[in-house]
Amino acid sequence: MLNLISIIGPTASGKTKLAAALAHKLGTSVISADSRQVYRDMTIGTGKDLDEYSHFSPPVKYHLIDIKNAGEKFNVFDFQKNCFEIIHRLNEKNETPVLCGGTGMYLDSVLLNYKMNLVPEDKSFRVGVKNISMNALNSMLNEFRSQHNTTDSLNRDRLIRAIEIAKFEASGQSFKNLKFLVFGIRGDREALKNRIEDRLKYRLENGLIEEVQRLIQAGLKKDDLLYYGLEYKFVGLHLFKDISYNDMYQQLRFSIFKFSKKQMTWFRRMEKQGINIHWLDFNDAVEKQLTFVLGHINDYQEQ
Repeated sequence: MLNLISIIGPTASGKTKLAAALAHKLGTSVISADSRQVYRDMTIGTGKDLDEYSHFSPPVKYHLIDIKNAGEKFNVFDFQKNCFEIIHRLNEKNETPVLCGGTGMYLDSVLLNYKMNLVPEDKSFRVGVKNISMNALNSMLNEFRSQHNTTDSLNRDRLIRAIEIAKFEASGQSFKNLKFLVFGIRGDREALKNRIEDRLKYRLENGLIEEVQRLIQAGLKKDDLLYYGLEYKFVGLHLFKDISYNDMYQQLRFSIFKFSKKQMTWFRRMEKQGINIHWLDFNDAVEKQLTFVLGHINDYQEQ
């Protein structure tokens, strides 16, 4: 069984539309891999495109969107932990979730299974096994995994630590052998720039400035907006009267172009690290993209 299907691509490439359509077809849900979509009240600037999920009946469920208040911190460690827990939970229901996003480090943390987890000591567990024999501890470890490191079985402290790590890995916060397929959406660079510019104009005319204004009124400082970058950074600078509207537009437009280029550089790096990305053209209709993706999924399952 596939544990995960991932839809990646630069900003404005149409990832969400395809991910929602795919999740609907497979009867599963979407996990957002976007560092800013976790925040409530940051909808237009982060491109949540929630109407893509509600377009279907029943609506497609999504995860890791609107789980934090603006101003709170959420990082790649938090993302990986939450994402693995969701994947485990859905896999147990025979669902293969769709991971969708363009935040490279978030994607890598899952697809390359970054070993970032510093497994904490389980104090209650240590008290509970204080008087248990070495044989019993070895049996406990064997319930989680086969032992390849015999030094763990001979040293009590190492054995208890090995059990803690094995329990952590079995808890849904890590994956040893994640089985996944990755699909990327890309296209002509100039065509993407046109899509980015059209989308930026639409957002500015349809509530982006008001969204940032509400965040400021809710207490977000200039430094908070600078931290979130792109739309929030430059619209914030304009609202704080540091730059004119025209300067805001031109600088934001250029920064999004630059960001999309960095995203493609990151995806090429992922390929060099061994991740096989099946590429689609963003100019193709979602129905054609969906047929392409489903074909590869069927091929994988028949192997």
